[in-house]
Amino acid sequence: MSLAIQKDVDFSAVATGYLPPVTAGVEYFNFFNSEDSLTRNLIPNKPTPAKNGSPLFNTNGQSFLLTNLLNFINTGIKLTDEMTIITVAEPTGADGFFPTWSTTGSPITNGGSFTSQSFMRQSATTRNPTISLSYSTDGFVTRQNSSYGVSSGVDNIRLRAIASAFSQTAKTSSLYDLTNNKNAQAPLPANGVYGKAGNILLGSHYNAAESSQGNLYAAAIYSRMLSTTEISQIYAALKAYYSKRTLSI
Repeated sequence: MSLAIQKDVDFSAVATGYLPPVTAGVEYFNFFNSEDSLTRNLIPNKPTPAKNGSPLFNTNGQSFLLTNLLNFINTGIKLTDEMTIITVAEPTGADGFFPTWSTTGSPITNGGSFTSQSFMRQSATTRNPTISLSYSTDGFVTRQNSSYGVSSGVDNIRLRAIASAFSQTAKTSSLYDLTNNKNAQAPLPANGVYGKAGNILLGSHYNAAESSQGNLYAAAIYSRMLSTTEISQIYAALKAYYSKRTLSI
């Protein structure tokens, strides 16, 4: 006796594992499409995420409302100097910025008193993304920031897929507004070293720097800087997933 599996059946809400289109280096992947998805990582044998507070599961059944310092997700994945972080999110505050991801600000792993202030956020008014990556050129006696953004011009779509990628080896970083097909890059100084810190948080800054809030639909974390082609493959899969749910990203 055989079991027939219907094409396009959606197992994502109950899956214990998930293989995204790019698997090399994946540490975390999640769709926030069920009440219990906050503490889920669809990548097997990875740290179990923890929720802080009581994020509100939205009536659309595809996202959670997260608020800075109150209701957010601790992925359990450590920030390194070779990463790609992708989020599908929308700011919902009247002003300020929604921090889709940031670090906990823990002491770095390679000495000194330097603490990370790396984060990615979306403006509540323009919806445009900006990134800030901490680095040092003097052995972490002082900290500097590589901060820049991507402007979509008159296109102020609220719900967007955003990717941030950076590499100590390549000494560069990139920020992608995938929804609007925009991107920007910034080099790391030749003697610069990116900060490495504690766990990556979703939906909250490491301190009270932001007061905005937003809805988080999906997130992916890789322990390497993905190529533009690889990021595009992941975006295509996410776009197809949400298209079936009448959501445009």
